[in-house]
Amino acid sequence: ASSPAKTMAANRRAGVSDLAAFAGLADACGLPPRSADTYARWLGGGRYVAWLREAGGPVGLLACEEAAADWNVLDLAVLPQARGQGHGRALLREALAALARLGGARCLLEVRASNQVARALYGTLGFEEDGTRPGYYPTATGREPAILMSLSLDGVA
Repeated sequence: ASSPAKTMAANRRAGVSDLAAFAGLADACGLPPRSADTYARWLGGGRYVAWLREAGGPVGLLACEEAAADWNVLDLAVLPQARGQGHGRALLREALAALARLGGARCLLEVRASNQVARALYGTLGFEEDGTRPGYYPTATGREPAILMSLSLDGVA
């Protein structure tokens, strides 16, 4: 049986009117701080698209940036108390289909080498590891690599 959070959850495209909710959610998810201008740019359209996942309030976010024929995932995050319930998967699946409809060729992302949960999620959705960026992310004891991943959007629906 589905949990109430799963059955009542829905994704929606985020816009400039969602600036406060998006920024608050990013902070609550522990993402690196960004300026209000950055979030406003992400939510303003153009070469950016963003989504909010809601289940009785915002529980997850996803932002992507167009770069030629590719789309880069800028941030994907779910509130700690809502993790493990399929919210990140639902956000990413919907985003991939939308990016394919927009004519994107590939979706690119980077993830901390230590983030095994995210790496497993991306792998189950068909992302492949393309390489590493050594010493990219700061840690409490130094730095760790980013794992670079990509997915062809050809045939994604």
